[in-house]
Amino acid sequence: MANPSDEIKQEIRDAALSYTMDLYSKKTVWFMIGEYAREYYIVMFYDNEYNHADGEDL
Repeated sequence: MANPSDEIKQEIRDAALSYTMDLYSKKTVWFMIGEYAREYYIVMFYDNEYNHADGEDL
């Protein structure tokens, strides 16, 4: 589209914002430094909400 209307521009902005928020909110990675037997290690937890069970297949 060479000259989109203001309404179409707003719809594009809303879609881009929704996609960005979805992208950042559903892929959380947590890091923690732990200690066990006088040794340190890094604990990582990857929470992928895209694979979250909503009870649909239960």
